Amino acid sequence: MTAVRWHIGDAAEEGRALWPELERAGWFGHHRRIVIHVPQAGRTPLATATARSLIRFLTASGGPTRVDVIDSPEDAAAWQPATVVDPRVHSGLRVESPGVPDGTPIPELWLEEFCPVTIAPARPDRAYGLAGVLVGQAELVVEEQAFDLDRIAEAYRLLAPAVSVVCGAVDYDGPGASWWAASTDAATLDRAVARAAGYRPEDVPYLAYLERHTRVNDGPAADATAPRLRGYQSSSLAVRAERARRRLAHVRRTVIDDTRRGAINLRRIPDFIRRRLPAAGGSA
Repeated sequence: MTAVRWHIGDAAEEGRALWPELERAGWFGHHRRIVIHVPQAGRTPLATATARSLIRFLTASGGPTRVDVIDSPEDAAAWQPATVVDPRVHSGLRVESPGVPDGTPIPELWLEEFCPVTIAPARPDRAYGLAGVLVGQAELVVEEQAFDLDRIAEAYRLLAPAVSVVCGAVDYDGPGASWWAASTDAATLDRAVARAAGYRPEDVPYLAYLERHTRVNDGPAADATAPRLRGYQSSSLAVRAERARRRLAHVRRTVIDDTRRGAINLRRIPDFIRRRLPAAGGSA
């Protein structure tokens, strides 16, 4: 069973209490390079401050010799002393995927050796009810034609972080305590956060999709250390409407793409016949 570590405190703590605990548990391993990803969608001051506190901890600990942050090069100064790396640089490698017809593109960064850490805010979301670390990680799967749930599944299958951290306010967007949760499995963490926010994991569309299509290492169904998160619920009617809209848009894209591919294959038939006729004549 995969562990989930929770911490509740003031936002000014920036998650600092977590880092020594995770280091003692060996979650950062002995990697010489650690790369931190703070997703762009829904990025909050707390998530940014948490990432910066981890950078300071790693730099002071003398463990890794290099700490990088995945972000736009234009924001490099904001992350010093960490170095910014651009995930948009594509390796040209695509991995065969059941849900992405042309294969899932792999960022060049993932061909290198490092320990990936993703720090994401939890937030209500009209497409999923609740968005956690895997919704943010899917930003790295740059394949516009893919269904959004397939992108999330591929992010978990191919680009999953070694350490995932989710954070927010106990009362969403309200005053009071903040919380942080961490795990070595992103899906386990998102399921734990969903439960703390009052959801059944199977009612969160991307978590239900993962459960159907891949093996998920689940955490405890009830965790006494988890806070009760308030204000993270989205309208179920709005979520169902958005899911229907996205499914329809995906079907439309698939039909257009299949028609295009069919037309290309039809244009190849005369050339195929011309190549085969001399071969058939020579063998008669």
